Amino acid sequence: MTGYVSMIGEAISVHETWATRELPVLEAVIRAREARWDQFPDGADIASATGLGLDDVGRAFLALKNEYIDLRMTGGGPGHWFVQDVTPEARRIVGQWPSPDGLVDRLITALNVAADKEADSERRSKLRTVAGLIAGTAREIFVDVAAATITGRTGITGHGPGPDGG
Repeated sequence: MTGYVSMIGEAISVHETWATRELPVLEAVIRAREARWDQFPDGADIASATGLGLDDVGRAFLALKNEYIDLRMTGGGPGHWFVQDVTPEARRIVGQWPSPDGLVDRLITALNVAADKEADSERRSKLRTVAGLIAGTAREIFVDVAAATITGRTGITGHGPGPDGG
């Protein structure tokens, strides 16, 4: 929780809601769109899927609107509002689509897990060194490579010269 002072000098507390409200709502929206691609989940659907109240779903919808979801606000309140679509960023944030940072984090984690399982101390040390380099000095390079790989802009076609050299 962080606090700030309003324009009238009143202390106001702001609570973090991403992990407890917006993210579960976004995940439920994407699951609903995947399960029923030809239907649009409404606030009542999402409240049922998440266990959140309609007021919380409505607040989450408003917070996610435009950046993560295409929200249609109809009469009758949040229970009747519906999500027409989700953005590519929404799919990345919930892990459905890869993000460059996410791929690099997964690589670092995999190297550290491999190091934890490695019996040979020299090999374990090398795995940890590589993970450390990727996490530190070389991270930006790996993120750029991951971004280029995701978007298909590496310049690598996967087609080398054939047996005849051409």
